[in-house]
Amino acid sequence: MHAVSQARIEREVYRKGRFAVLEVELQGRRVRLAGELPPLLPGSCIEGVFTPFSHPRYGLTYRVEDLREVRSLPEARAWLAERLNLQKAPDPATALQALREGPGVLEGLTPPALKRWLTLAWPQIQAEWRLVQRGLSPESARLLWRVPPDSLEANPYPYLLEGLTRAEADHLARRHGREGLAPQGQILEELLEQARQGHTFPPYPHPLPEAARPLLDTLLYREPGRLGLTRYVQAEQAIARFFRRRPAPLRLAPPPAGLTQEQRQLWPRVEEGHALLTGGPGTGKSYTCAALLEAAHRARLEVVLLAPTGKAAVRLSELADHQAHTIHARLGWDGERFAHGPHHPLSADLVVVDEASMADVELLAALVAALSPHTHLLLVGDADQLPPVGPGAPFQDLLRGPTPQVRLTQLQRRAREHPVTRLSYQFRAGQLEPPHSEEGLSWRLGETSQVLQWLLEDTQRLWGKTRFQVLAPVYRGPLGIEALNRVLKERLNPGGYPDWRLGGLPVAPGDPLIQLRNDYALGLANGQLMEVQSADAQSLLVRLDDGSYKPIPRSQSRHLRHAFAISIHRSQGSQWPCVLLVVSREHGAFVNREMLYTGLTRSQHSAILYGQLEAYRDALARRASGRQTWLSQGGSHDRIP
Repeated sequence: MHAVSQARIEREVYRKGRFAVLEVELQGRRVRLAGELPPLLPGSCIEGVFTPFSHPRYGLTYRVEDLREVRSLPEARAWLAERLNLQKAPDPATALQALREGPGVLEGLTPPALKRWLTLAWPQIQAEWRLVQRGLSPESARLLWRVPPDSLEANPYPYLLEGLTRAEADHLARRHGREGLAPQGQILEELLEQARQGHTFPPYPHPLPEAARPLLDTLLYREPGRLGLTRYVQAEQAIARFFRRRPAPLRLAPPPAGLTQEQRQLWPRVEEGHALLTGGPGTGKSYTCAALLEAAHRARLEVVLLAPTGKAAVRLSELADHQAHTIHARLGWDGERFAHGPHHPLSADLVVVDEASMADVELLAALVAALSPHTHLLLVGDADQLPPVGPGAPFQDLLRGPTPQVRLTQLQRRAREHPVTRLSYQFRAGQLEPPHSEEGLSWRLGETSQVLQWLLEDTQRLWGKTRFQVLAPVYRGPLGIEALNRVLKERLNPGGYPDWRLGGLPVAPGDPLIQLRNDYALGLANGQLMEVQSADAQSLLVRLDDGSYKPIPRSQSRHLRHAFAISIHRSQGSQWPCVLLVVSREHGAFVNREMLYTGLTRSQHSAILYGQLEAYRDALARRASGRQTWLSQGGSHDRIP
């Protein structure tokens, strides 16, 4: 059996029809390759059986016996222009020389302001290009640039956890004779898909394939009948250990006279150790939290206020009249690691986290790892909202366990009278009385075309007068988020910069945008909302929801989209004076009770609901499936390593 080799195309020397002679890099040497070959760009890779022979004129040459695979890779000039956001691509020779020798070769092609950054970043740029040449996508290369190529080629499958795609891993395995490790890829891919659905420790009744056994304890964690990724299970175990410990008691100032007996229960819980506070809208959760913070300040305690998102941190700052931060910012995330941890803990007597139901297992584990033994932690949230976008549901799981907690159930008088609050509690209970419009709550029930017309009229009336947000559960379809963004952009803020488009839509000042993936190096989290202020050829200037301004380079804008309409999931942690909720039968079985409840409770004052009555009733009859997690399996009791 002939060995399969890989060759990288340097240039085409001769072609007549399908027959071609190419100069290639093969087994570390530059040689000629002859045979039937498709047209290929320099930088492309081919894989197959190549046999050597001695050409009378050109010497050592290889003949194509069996062409197995062709991977057309970007030219160096095109890749470099895209990576550096250059307005004009360098010529091929200059691009290759720059990748070999350094950014000085690009003098005149790059803005002078980038000179220092290019010097510092060039080792990463070169490492990325080496991975791109081996067949990785530019995005995967950016994620994995620190990985030694030899390690990646020895076993590519563990790097699925770092962003490598399954197709890329399979390609590398085939190229380097690692096909026997494919069962590792299958299991890791299955568990990653489970994690995308929120499950950290799903059932797994099957025997583990022999090829996957080396991953146990390092990447895989197993208990009878269940299998999970070690990273998520260990995060849950760290959370369980933290809440099992009791720090030394602290003393708060007494609660104010205006609190109910139910709300006063929070004081001894917090003084004695870690605690949870939960309750629906109108139960005084924010008021109770503000009173507790005032009592902590009067007692001269050092308090740190945190939230999972920027919008939630702004709201917490306003509530407490004290600066709040996102968890990532306060722990000093630099895009790769947190500055604060066990060896450099936060200085605080009390840490309060609002909207805690949004924190996934890795984020909450990072937080508890950064707290000193004497620090008390209070998690505040609504257990009936949607679970986090990321894996796990630690806040909900902790509420089902023995952690000290206070559940607020008594509605304040003004809340009982507000139609949005009343409807929220109907949604939470899976009920819906015959709908009728009243001040603060309107229904627009009809078929798709009529719903769309009403939505356009209402948004045009509200645009520029009050802050509002259109929410929908799904992206596809005529009433999905993508279609709604197209029609709302055209109606509310048409036109834009000729050379700036996001998701096919032009960008204009005043456009709302949302970040769809975490980009901690840029300081943007998944779900971050912002508004376009201005743009030039290189970057967008946006105003974030905390009031700060940030330039976003074109090369880092690929995960930005318009946010005239956003998903209910991504609305968590934010509130608007007016919420416009769109739920239609075409959205199908994806919509459930928790989703409707979460969407409606994003409203601060008023709401307009669009769609068909049966779509709302069907959604309220469906419950979000419980997440399969280590904590939900009783992990907080007797199974902590």
